[in-house]
Amino acid sequence: MTPITTNILRASYERGEFSFGNPDSGRTVVLIGSCRIVPILNNLRVYNSLHGDPFNLLCFDPVEMWAGPGNEVSDGVNRILKDYRFGEVEYLVSEHVQYCGMLNTVRSSEQNVFDSLGCVPRLHIRLPNWNDMHIFDAETAVYDASYAVLDHDARVEELRRRTAVHKERFLGHCRGSSLPHLEEWTEENWLITRLGWTSSHPSLPLVWAIFNGIAGLMSLGVSRELASHPLCATDVYKATGTVLTPVDYDANNWKF
Repeated sequence: MTPITTNILRASYERGEFSFGNPDSGRTVVLIGSCRIVPILNNLRVYNSLHGDPFNLLCFDPVEMWAGPGNEVSDGVNRILKDYRFGEVEYLVSEHVQYCGMLNTVRSSEQNVFDSLGCVPRLHIRLPNWNDMHIFDAETAVYDASYAVLDHDARVEELRRRTAVHKERFLGHCRGSSLPHLEEWTEENWLITRLGWTSSHPSLPLVWAIFNGIAGLMSLGVSRELASHPLCATDVYKATGTVLTPVDYDANNWKF
C-alpha cells in the first residue's frame, strides 16, 4: 500500500477528489486538519484494508488547497470546495481549524464545515494540535533572532521558560479535546519520550497515542497486524526532525 502524502492530497484536490477509502461504503469518516492528519488517514486506510474496506475516508487539508504566499488559505479552500456538500457523515475527526474558510471546525466562525458544507457527523472527534510548539533550541533560533543571539546560559533559561508555556498550552489542548486522557499520557511521557520532531510535527508515539484514542471512540479494534504495518509503524517526520543540542538537554532535562 502506497502512503498518502501532502503532495498526493494537493494533486487530488485540484482534480476535485477527496476520497481515499471506499467511496461505495455507506459509512463515511471525514478527516480535517493540517499535515498532521495524514498519518491518521494512512492508519485508517490500513484498518480498511484489513477489514474489508468498511469506510469511505474523506480527507481535507486546507494548507494543500492554499495557493501560496500572498494568498489566503481560506480563498483556496473556498475555491476548491465552492460546489462541494457532504452527504451522511458518521465520524468527523478534526484538528482545531480556524481561518480556513469553509473548512473551519469552529462553529462560531462565520464560515465552517457544519453550516457551509453541511457536515453533520454522528460523532465529532476533536484532536489536540501539536502546533507552534517551539521547545527545541535550534528551531527556536531559526525563527527568533532575539533568541539566536543569546549565549548558552541565557538560552537555557529562556528555552526552559518557553517550554513550560508550550507544554501547558498543549496540555490544555488535550483537556479540551475528545481525548482528555492524553493530558495524563503527555505528563507521563514528557521527559522520556520525544513527542515532537519539530514545532508542528509530532513523533510516532504521539501520533499512535492519538490514533488509539480515535480508534477507541470509533469502536475499532487495533490489532497487532495493524500496529506493525509499515504505514502505521513508520515515524514519518523523523527524517526532518530538529537535532537536539546541549541547550535542549540543559534546559529541559530530556531523557531521550
